[in-house]
Amino acid sequence: AMIDAYVQPLAAFSTRPDLPLAAGPVAYPPLFAWLVVPFTLPSPPTGFALWTALNVAGALWISWRIYQIVAPRHRIWSVLLLLTSLPMFQSLYIGHPMPLLAAALGEAFLALRAGHDMRAGLLIACLLAKPQYVVLIGPYLLWKRRWQAVAGLTIGGLVVLGGSVLVADPATLLAYPDAVRGMASFRDTGGNTQPEAMLNWRAVVLAAVPRISEVRGIALTLGLSVATIGVAAVALRGSWEPRGPRFAAGMALLVIATLVANYHSHVYGAVLLAVPLAAALADQRLTVWPRAAVVSMAFAWSCWTSAQLVWPTALRTNWPLPAVLLLLSFCAVTAVLWPTLPVGQLARIAAPAWRPRLQRFAARHNPISTDSA
Repeated sequence: AMIDAYVQPLAAFSTRPDLPLAAGPVAYPPLFAWLVVPFTLPSPPTGFALWTALNVAGALWISWRIYQIVAPRHRIWSVLLLLTSLPMFQSLYIGHPMPLLAAALGEAFLALRAGHDMRAGLLIACLLAKPQYVVLIGPYLLWKRRWQAVAGLTIGGLVVLGGSVLVADPATLLAYPDAVRGMASFRDTGGNTQPEAMLNWRAVVLAAVPRISEVRGIALTLGLSVATIGVAAVALRGSWEPRGPRFAAGMALLVIATLVANYHSHVYGAVLLAVPLAAALADQRLTVWPRAAVVSMAFAWSCWTSAQLVWPTALRTNWPLPAVLLLLSFCAVTAVLWPTLPVGQLARIAAPAWRPRLQRFAARHNPISTDSA
């Protein structure tokens, strides 16, 4: 009722003012709601324009970082792929803060690569506005014993928690789990979560087995998510080398695994990939085929944006193309990081006559080149 009291008057500014606007629980910490209060002071169109301008500034900042990272001959098309991609288009269209969060994550990635772990941890804490995006990167930093980054993330988390207590009463903060549970329905019948339009295993399961029960659907989704995290963990084994050829691809894989394995993960979340993925593609120590695979995925995102403009109902179907694209990119980046290619494993168990040939093939097709390292 409290949300409706504010949201429903905004229906007058929609294309169908005769229909009520969808409103429901939002799983953001109270501090985030307090931070957007200034945008509610002017008229709704003005407030939305100011909020959009802030998000556009975040998108331009990410574009500038990508412009600095990639090789000069790739700068223009790299920025265009970002700005015309479906995740960025959707973020700006619906007014989602993902460009701002992606800018913070991009700066955190650059800080980690430069050895400024405390600063990186503080920047990663900005993602606590949507806590589901921190569920893997936090444990990853613990696993790699990046204690300063963990300290920065902890300090940032305490600021979010303390600020939420200050701007809202403790009872409101204690109601946060109820808001999360309000979004936990597998199909979300009658809600505004739209799980069939997500880019995670939940969307794939709904499309592949549309009549699956609620309990089995959740169990299958969680099982696939755990398997995804397990595969990513194997691929991310090894020492912490922020200037090594695996670091950028590793951070990109960590973000992709977070998006795929999350129970609540929409298309706009893929904006978080912008800077780590651009850095991975810019690393000349990667051979051509993994870069070509990821660039193809980015090009498909851009084409899907054009299709969305021509066919506005595309995201409301059970065709989870965004999820499929992300899963393909997960496979491509995993292949880059996998300790040993499957063909290399075959070489160890093959007959002696074929073993040298398979070993030469594996060395020639290693996705990380050692010649330019």
